[in-house]
Amino acid sequence: MATPEKISSASSADHEEGLEKLKQWGQWALMGIAVVFLGISLFQWNRSRGEGLKQEIFMAYSTAFTPEALAQVVEAYPDAPEAALARIQMGGMYFREGEYEEALAVYDAFLQAHPRHLLASEVRFSRWMTLEALGRLDEAMEGFASVSEENLMYPQALFGQARIHEKQGRADLALPLYRLIEESFEDSAWAFQAEMFRQVAELAARDVRVPEVDE
Repeated sequence: MATPEKISSASSADHEEGLEKLKQWGQWALMGIAVVFLGISLFQWNRSRGEGLKQEIFMAYSTAFTPEALAQVVEAYPDAPEAALARIQMGGMYFREGEYEEALAVYDAFLQAHPRHLLASEVRFSRWMTLEALGRLDEAMEGFASVSEENLMYPQALFGQARIHEKQGRADLALPLYRLIEESFEDSAWAFQAEMFRQVAELAARDVRVPEVDE
């Protein structure tokens, strides 16, 4: 029979896992929206042009639902706009499946082939998240810290820095970053999440274990 202590421990672990998933979800939501909008634009462009080859490429891309199928689109039509989108989706699929080395390779290939693409900054961000998932925290931190205040990815970059500090056992360094998000993006979803994560980080920062003294 489970003791109250074990139940409490399991509940705490589930809560922490849920928070971690929430932290990651916000990053991928923005990327997904960007891909969808760019895909719609491509579809409208192809339809207005009405050229057979472009329709063929778009159909190949829109019916590719696995990393292998997306890789075939890239290989068959490397210069088409859909090839860039296929790489982004492929990297995302690998990441969600926990195949981080494969995701990193895809993101590196994208940035080499499309350094000035409309979504290049988002792909760089996904690359840093992949480095974080691989445990290459210093490299990921360097990337997150390089994002300027003018960049749309700035709040996510602050979250990334705070998340790494917590993973490295430095919850006290994460607190100022969460407060900055709350102050800079007041009344936004970012501020709401930052407040929640800050409260958890405050508890972690206060969790100083006192050695037991033998009587």
